[in-house]
Amino acid sequence: LYKEPDTGLSSAIGFAREHGLALTIPVERVTMDGLREAHSAGVPIYVHTINSAQEALQLKHWGASAVYTDFLVAGTTRP
Repeated sequence: LYKEPDTGLSSAIGFAREHGLALTIPVERVTMDGLREAHSAGVPIYVHTINSAQEALQLKHWGASAVYTDFLVAGTTRP
């Protein structure tokens, strides 16, 4: 996804599922539907960079497997 920024998330999810891979994506490319699609397909998705506990919980609720963070601060939001 880093080398092919125009690749759609659905295509990446299909590729990952077919090859038994996980996906790591920047938060800017995250959508609730995309995370739910990946979760339903059994493809783990890791989102970066999340430094808000509230945002991390929201992404987890949407289906993210985990997040990359520099640090988590409760009650903060992205600038």
